Formats: sequence, C-alpha cells, structure tokens
Amino acid sequence: TPVLFEHDLQAAGGWIRTPGVNTATTGLFQRGDPQPTSQNGVTLQPDSCYGGSMNCMVTGLTASVNAGVNDIDNGLASMQSPPIALPSGQTAMLSFKYYLGYIDTATSPDYFRVRAVGSDGVPITLFQMAASSNNVGAARRSQSVSLSRFAGQTITLRFEAADITSNG
Repeated sequence: TPVLFEHDLQAAGGWIRTPGVNTATTGLFQRGDPQPTSQNGVTLQPDSCYGGSMNCMVTGLTASVNAGVNDIDNGLASMQSPPIALPSGQTAMLSFKYYLGYIDTATSPDYFRVRAVGSDGVPITLFQMAASSNNVGAARRSQSVSLSRFAGQTITLRFEAADITSNG
C-alpha cells in the first residue's frame, strides 16, 4: 500500500487545534519535546518523543512538581491534521504511535481517541482507549486502523484526549 500522508511532527505541517471543540481548561495539545512527569511511582509522560524525534504532539508539555498541574483537566483536547485526500477503490490504513498514562483517580469517561472527519463533516471514532481507576504508566503503543470507509474522500484526522475531572 503506498503512503498517502506521513508526518513526523518535526515541523508544524498543518496540524492545528481542532476549531470549536477544545473545552479543557488545561493540557491542550502542543507540539514539542515533552518533559517527564510521574506520580506515585507511575510515569505519566515520557521524557522524549518516539524514536528520538525532537517534536511530538503532547498534552501538558511542561512538567511540574505535581503531575496534575499541566495535564488535561475539565474537558477535551483535540488536534486536527491537514486535509488528506484518499483515492477511490484502494485500501487505506492509518498507523500511529501514542501513549496514555493515568493514575487511580481517572475514570472511564477519560480517554484517548482517534477520529476521522469525511466529506459529510461527521466525526467517526476509529480508535478509543478509555482510562480506568488504576495506575497505568505511559507506555508507547502502536495502532493501525482502516480508513477504507472514506475511500475517494478528503478527510481530516483528529487526535483527542479527555479528562472530565480536574483531579486526574
């Protein structure tokens, strides 16, 4: 399968905060080199981007003595890709790497998800990982999802994270 769009985030590349949907009071997505955070012995944010890259999309880019100071609180943080044209009649896959770390104050309405918005303007969830009331370290994971339902359309991708309360 040919690569239709690839971006390592070293340059901004057209990624923006998704207009009209960011409701979080802290922890909106930023492009940069993350500072490490941990709490109760759990790494919540690694101290570098994947593969030695100098930039990645991160919520709460700047560390604090308390891991909960710059993290996502009270809503949704969303980043959106530039438009991506998908050819008709071909299989299309999205592959990405992510991490989601949280402590035992998290709840199931807290999550990381990936959505695609096609020509009808309706966001479709392609992948979601919900938090739980456990301590889960920020291990990098890889994921692939099909974009074939959007064949022949120009789409945007949204990477979103939410923390519905201010304590996690």
